[in-house]
Parts: sequence; structure tokens; C-alpha cells
Amino acid sequence: MAVTLGQLTDIFKEANAAVFTDNEKMLLYPFVHQNQQMLVYITLAEDGEYVRFIIPCYLNLNAARNREALLMKLMEQNRTLKLLKFGVDPEDGEITVSIELPVEDSPLTAGQVHRCMYTLTHVAMNERERLLSLIQTGIYPDSRNEEFQTIVSNLLSGDEETEEGHEAETEETDLLEEADGDTTSEE
Repeated sequence: MAVTLGQLTDIFKEANAAVFTDNEKMLLYPFVHQNQQMLVYITLAEDGEYVRFIIPCYLNLNAARNREALLMKLMEQNRTLKLLKFGVDPEDGEITVSIELPVEDSPLTAGQVHRCMYTLTHVAMNERERLLSLIQTGIYPDSRNEEFQTIVSNLLSGDEETEEGHEAETEETDLLEEADGDTTSEE
């Protein structure tokens, strides 16, 4: 059974969610995540028998220090995360996240719409924070990542000193030892 934008709008209104329409071609659902305005575009295809929920401009591949690592992680997420599908535009590096549902012979329920929206606005956005870390530092914060485990262990144990701080401390100790050695040799 085909779905219409009017039916989707009613589902959002029942949940007291604000959506906007673009001349009956799509719905826009704005939301804020960590002080950043995001949009979910909801479009219909195949005469209403195919619904697509998409967050455009989710991330940008061009910002990544290690593009290969980011692409591999996106492929892994496509395989392991339910519903979510990550895509990359090769022309400008735009990364999108979407959920696509075929609505062939049964009506789209409010529960299905709510699950899709929750998955995009919560699960995908929480994953975005980890992917941003991968983009900025080259490290994906994951409990299976040894480097991440070491960093977390150091933070939890209160050992927050950096390598630079440790090196400076070592150099200072070496200089003090040399100075002590010089005074004893003069005596």
C-alpha cells in the first residue's frame, strides 16, 4: 500500500513533531544535536511505495586525515548497524546517512516511522561523534581499539600527562643529574 506525504505528516503531528513540506515532494524534520542544526529529509519514490529518510551533509570525507580508514569504518557500519546506510558522494566528499524502506503491500505504521527517526536522530548522531574523532585524530573510539583503551586507562588512572610533558620532565631530571655530577666532581 502506497504512503503519501500527508499520511507521514499526520504521523509526525500525532507525535507533536514539527515537520515542513516542500511542495508535496518531501518533508523536512529539523533537529539540534550538540548545538548543531541538522535536517532529516523524507522523500517518497515509486508512487509512495518507497520511503527514504536521509541526513545530508552528515560528515565530509575531505576533512579526514586518513580517508581509507574512514571509508573502511563506513563500510563496516553499513554491514553491522541495523537500518542505517552510509553513502559518499565522490565529487565533493559529502557523507550521508539514510534509511530506505520499501512499502510494497502493507501500510507504513507510526512505529516504523518513529523507529527510523530515532535511529537517525540518536543512533546515527552518536555514531557521528565517533566518526568525527576518527576524522580528527585517526582513532576510532571503540573498546576493541588498543590505542583507545590505553588512552581511557590513562585518563581513568589519573595519569593525564602527555608524551611532551613526560619528555620535558625526563630532560629536566637529566639536567639536574648532570648538574649534581658536576658539583661532586669539583669537590
